[in-house]
Amino acid sequence: MLSLYPFTLYSWLLLIATGVNLWLAYLGARQHQLPVAYWFSWLCLTEAVYTLGYTFELASRSLEQAKFWINIEMLGGAYIPALVVLMALTYLHNRHPPMGITTALLMLASLTLAVILGNDQHHLMFTDMQIVRRDNLTITLLEFGPWYYLHLVYITVGVTIGNILFYHCWRRAPRYHRRQVMLILLGTLIPWGCYLLFLLDWAPNGVDLSAFGFIITGPLCAYSLFRYRFADLSPIAREQVFDEMEEAVLVVDHNYRIVDFNRQAGALFPALNQQSLGQDCRPLLGDIQPPLEPSQQKSEHVMNQGGRHYELRCQPLRQKTSELMGYALMLRDTTERQLLLEQLRQYAEVDELTGVMNRRMALQTLEQTVATAWQSQQPLSLVLFDVDRFKRINDSQGHQIGDLILRQLANLLQTALNSGEVLGRYGDDEFLLVLPGRDLASTQALAEQLNQLARQQLNITLSLGLTGFEPHDTARVMLRRADLALYRAKSQGRSQACIADPLPETSDLESNPMR
Repeated sequence: MLSLYPFTLYSWLLLIATGVNLWLAYLGARQHQLPVAYWFSWLCLTEAVYTLGYTFELASRSLEQAKFWINIEMLGGAYIPALVVLMALTYLHNRHPPMGITTALLMLASLTLAVILGNDQHHLMFTDMQIVRRDNLTITLLEFGPWYYLHLVYITVGVTIGNILFYHCWRRAPRYHRRQVMLILLGTLIPWGCYLLFLLDWAPNGVDLSAFGFIITGPLCAYSLFRYRFADLSPIAREQVFDEMEEAVLVVDHNYRIVDFNRQAGALFPALNQQSLGQDCRPLLGDIQPPLEPSQQKSEHVMNQGGRHYELRCQPLRQKTSELMGYALMLRDTTERQLLLEQLRQYAEVDELTGVMNRRMALQTLEQTVATAWQSQQPLSLVLFDVDRFKRINDSQGHQIGDLILRQLANLLQTALNSGEVLGRYGDDEFLLVLPGRDLASTQALAEQLNQLARQQLNITLSLGLTGFEPHDTARVMLRRADLALYRAKSQGRSQACIADPLPETSDLESNPMR
């Protein structure tokens, strides 16, 4: 086939460019699972088709041959601007563009291709075509139709949008990756600059230099592909890994100065902006100051910001030589987790009906308070009480009324207690009062006051057993004495407070069936 066309140096250069772009298209296709590699492969393929068509256009012997190869050119050329935009969008977001945008761009390119293929019928793209021979080259002289100018606008807008997107990538990319984006920018600008020379009639012999621009574009993209791992080490991985992290991240140097931050950090700290780079991070963190000493490995803190609960983790950043460069301060929103933990704590520690301590926590508090009394020898009193004839209330008025009385009683008694005094539900209608710092006389006065409040406001009475801490007491011993005192209060007519007597020598005492 080549013998039918008089090839010149121009044609051989374009044939080499075709081969390079086909090779790059193949390499990109092998990494098609990466969105940016997918569109890069298609772009290289269309560039290869375009340069192949122009190769044979320059070597054509007749107008019919030239028309045929122009149509081949446009099989690729019509899609190049759209693919530049799609690759730029993919590079920016590291995912395929929305289907609507992709479809619109490809349909517009297909419409242009359809107009070119049917040009002999309507002459919307070219109103006239002639060929001349210049320096052994076949130059096609074209008179442009109205659709050509629309196509020119389409090319200009597509390339401009693509380069704006790549420029946006360049601005946001780390310094190392900026070289990569710059290579891509040059690769897309060079063919457009060559095409501009053709439009201005500044190209030698009237040759369309845009196809020759792809000779430079191919090696540039190849260098970017292999030197900077273009297809899988996109600088916009920063956005995906850094900006899309759930945590708010502040990158600071060893002098507390802000080096970088992600989108979540900007949302968390409204005062944080580009002017904050280089400023001290400590005013943002309030009372929480991360330990930025070189000896510190990892540390975690808790902070509140805007009514939310955050865990702050400080991760040292080191060079390969282990030299400390700075820190990554990562703040994770743990508000929901803290609420869940608080709910679990409530279930584990708080009585669901009355809202006071449950039996387990009340007994644990008593043991801790007794241990403290052993060391401090400060007064400590214990009151065990229940509602008189509570079963009768449940039987006559219903369990809902009984539950309501228990809730009201718990709320009422808590208002009469001092700070540090604990009320817990011991079981059913039975409650426990742990009163550190009170002697028996003060406790008896409090018990009578509580019974009076219950009678006046709830129309119920209480039977209360009281005991005080004695040397060598344990929580179990105090509970046993208080239980015996409560039994005595009930046996003596209820609605009264009785102080416990010393325990008998027997270790096992039966519970009172009256209660």
